[in-house]
Amino acid sequence: IYALHPMFICLPWMGELKDEQKALYYETLRKDLNANESVDYEHVNQYKIAWCREYFEQEGEALLETPSFKEFLIKNESWLMPYAAYCYFRETNGSPDFTHWEKDAVYNPSRIRRLCTKGSKAWPEISFCYFLQYTLHIQFKKVSNYARKNGVVLKGNLPIGVNRTSIESWTEPQYFNMNAQAGAPPDDFSAIGQNWGFPTYNWEVMEKDNYTWWKKRFHKLGDYFDCFRIDHILGFFRIWEIPLDYVQGLCGHFNPALPLMKEDIEHYGMFFDEGRY
Repeated sequence: IYALHPMFICLPWMGELKDEQKALYYETLRKDLNANESVDYEHVNQYKIAWCREYFEQEGEALLETPSFKEFLIKNESWLMPYAAYCYFRETNGSPDFTHWEKDAVYNPSRIRRLCTKGSKAWPEISFCYFLQYTLHIQFKKVSNYARKNGVVLKGNLPIGVNRTSIESWTEPQYFNMNAQAGAPPDDFSAIGQNWGFPTYNWEVMEKDNYTWWKKRFHKLGDYFDCFRIDHILGFFRIWEIPLDYVQGLCGHFNPALPLMKEDIEHYGMFFDEGRY
């Protein structure tokens, strides 16, 4: 909920590769990708990541020592450090499903801090992740500041759920009902309902710390956007909750939901014949 996707990095804003052969290779690749009739997102993302690795190898050591980067790291360490560790484990284990990470399946803050210390075996990947997020932040801020300066309001999108294998589910599982999944009941769009797969929120736990998780999420989004579109807003009041071992959205219930008394149901013309059962 905090990290920005590398897909959005603008490479020309970063600088140039000094190695002429590498620069020519990536320029040729860029032209080939831009010549496609549609955006090949997977290959574009791979291209940008590869270019950024080359640039980080060239400029990274000096950049990590700049006052601007150090300030960014201090302000964002609470989420950036576990996020970088999550990315490292995801790549080294070949899966984002942290339940398969053996001893790292359960988030351990002390181990993560050691892992994210300069000189650790993971530091090259950890520092590269820092670099990507710092660069994205700087570029997003340039755009949002320019828009605000010129009277343009930027609206961001806030999806109601988080992925079951996301860093949030790994680091703060107490906020989620991991034994349930969100979706939608049967309707005109789908006779079997919908199963979105992500866990539902444990609102009782969130209420105990005055919804700090949500406040931090909105605060971070406020760095770049002036207003938000919440998808879907109804999820703040009730959501269709499906047991984890179900595939379709048929067998679920609204949570939270106000119970109906027998008299309430009969008021709508639906009567019980208890003698028949």
